[in-house]
Amino acid sequence: MVTEIEEQSTTRQKMIELLKSRPFDAGGLSRALGVKQREIERHLKNVAKTAQTLGFKWVIDPARCEGCGFKFTDRERTTKPSRCPKCRGEQILYATFFIEVPY
Repeated sequence: MVTEIEEQSTTRQKMIELLKSRPFDAGGLSRALGVKQREIERHLKNVAKTAQTLGFKWVIDPARCEGCGFKFTDRERTTKPSRCPKCRGEQILYATFFIEVPY
């Protein structure tokens, strides 16, 4: 059941609330919010800045190659890489994002 507050929240506000509860990849956020994955990917950098401004820790588990295990740790873009630079494989697992709330 959607509350009145959730109806008035922006996509980014909803993303922050979801990411505080558990890690999500862009596809999972897209399904949870009912918006296109490209829209989620466009919002992620701003969500990270907002989270840090609010005193939360922005955590990224980088995309990785399922074939050889290569991790895309230096990648700044939030979209999924198309191919592994190490083995040239295309079985890439999405990066996951999480907001850690200090207690």
